Amino acid sequence: MNHRTYLDLSTMENCSSWLAVVALVLSGPVKGGVMDVKLWEERFADHLRSYRRSDQTVASYSIQVRHFLEFLRGRGLSSPAELKRADVEAYQVSLEHVLTFKGTPLTISSKNNKISITRAFIKYLRRANVLMTDPARDIVCPRPPKTILPELPNEEQIERLLETPDTSCPLGLRDRAILELFYSSALRNMELRMLKVGDVDFGRLQVRVYRGKGGRGRVVPLGETAAAWVQQYLVESRPQLIREPEHGFLFVSYRGCPLKCNRLIELVARNGEEAKLPMRITPHVLRHSCATHMLRNNVRFRHLQEFLGHVTPSSTQIYTRVEISDLREAHRTCHPREHLR
Repeated sequence: MNHRTYLDLSTMENCSSWLAVVALVLSGPVKGGVMDVKLWEERFADHLRSYRRSDQTVASYSIQVRHFLEFLRGRGLSSPAELKRADVEAYQVSLEHVLTFKGTPLTISSKNNKISITRAFIKYLRRANVLMTDPARDIVCPRPPKTILPELPNEEQIERLLETPDTSCPLGLRDRAILELFYSSALRNMELRMLKVGDVDFGRLQVRVYRGKGGRGRVVPLGETAAAWVQQYLVESRPQLIREPEHGFLFVSYRGCPLKCNRLIELVARNGEEAKLPMRITPHVLRHSCATHMLRNNVRFRHLQEFLGHVTPSSTQIYTRVEISDLREAHRTCHPREHLR
């Protein structure tokens, strides 16, 4: 029992079962009747780390849980053990009045994501016997409308992008290797940033991803062209950029530090602008383009699912959209009235 938690005999006598007592004990210390938000945030973060969630996931989930707990504290709750369905419903309604940093309302997807993280926190509370029932069990989230996917660069535009960096300088050679690897192996932003030098197998032409989405690892193919650029970067560029002590990360900044998320996004976007492409280029656009171009070349759906690291086929189906140019050609070829010309 936590030495800061106290239960008097009257509480023990009035509890309907020993489970209620356990819930009171595990609900943690209460500071003068005010919920200890930091304590519960740290407990949940430790729980996520025990499941090998990425640092980025732990950080984003912790921020959301902190907001949820602060909302509950504002409603007068002194412990998550007091959580009721009405509190979850009130929190869901409150999200309608939350604005982004741009001053715009949250999208349906953003609100659903916050509720999803809240459900994960409640699931943790139930596993810890802090809650005996699930107050979010029947909470309904609205279905977000289907959106038109962003325009993707074609193969010719991708070629123009890859040839944009000035490979005569260390940073330009690094940028070329990054762009080639993104497009060749369809890696996510975090997956590429977390790569160590030893994760690239040039002999077998493959890349080992140890920390993919959801903490899942996988091995993905590496094209010969991309492998050649990464190898050239390792020989000619990285030794000029790296600083002591050696940390082992594959791609580094001009100061020799591992690349950060936003820095990598800016790097890719800047090269897209210099290539004068009509759309904004991001790491995910390169991943999406790789998948779309492979589908055009008749890759098997199951192989693509494994390649992208998707657990369910529904995630891969997003990449199977039909390009308008393909649809126009199919219409010209198959529509009966087109044959009258």
